[in-house]
Amino acid sequence: KWKAEGGIRKCSASGEVQDVSLWNNLKGTIPPELGYLSKLQVLYLARNQLYGTVPTTIGQLTDLTYLGLQHNRLGGTIPSLYFKQMTKLRTAYLEKNDFTGIIRRVDALCQLKYDAVPPKDKPALGGVLRYLTSDCRQLLQKHPPEIMCGCCTKCYLG
Repeated sequence: KWKAEGGIRKCSASGEVQDVSLWNNLKGTIPPELGYLSKLQVLYLARNQLYGTVPTTIGQLTDLTYLGLQHNRLGGTIPSLYFKQMTKLRTAYLEKNDFTGIIRRVDALCQLKYDAVPPKDKPALGGVLRYLTSDCRQLLQKHPPEIMCGCCTKCYLG
């Protein structure tokens, strides 16, 4: 059920949705149809009871500048490839979920960082990502679900 506080907070002059902010009472999975909001700049779904994986259609949000998914029960891996075309993304808050896996410095998500160094055989994507947060696992810790992140600006432990 998509019943929560917030809602569509901003639209363009032509009526295209630019800001969806829903929090506190949202339950369920993230609908893949959100990826069809081609002019979306802000997607704030933090502090809900969302579960499941992040839909692959999130990668179609090429105008997205802010992604807030923190404090949910989202799981699976964060396929960096989803973020390859999101070259305007400045902020991605992913902590306090059940994500697993590794975000490597050479992955597309890390390449969106302003200070990322691309691999020698690939061009820099030139993104503007300034904030990337996640639950991070130290190398010696053995309990998932958590992310090993090579480019997070803030890692939350435990």
